[in-house]
Amino acid sequence: MRNIRNSELTDRRSAAADAKKALLEAYRAAKEAAEPTELARQAERQAVAAAREERRIERERVKNEERERLQAEAAEREAALTAA
Repeated sequence: MRNIRNSELTDRRSAAADAKKALLEAYRAAKEAAEPTELARQAERQAVAAAREERRIERERVKNEERERLQAEAAEREAALTAA
């Protein structure tokens, strides 16, 4: 009886290992099949990130220009007050 149980256990273990191997192979096949669309999505995400970074840089540039303009106006007002 002990050998029968052992062989059943061995059969179950080998069946589980085969199923796990089949799942892994199916996953790898699906991943390879999805590769072109993944590359396209990755390129799209990179383009969106680059555009976002450009917009951030433009906002920073406008903010700095406005700050410099306000500082120049304040300096002119200060100069006008000291001259008067």
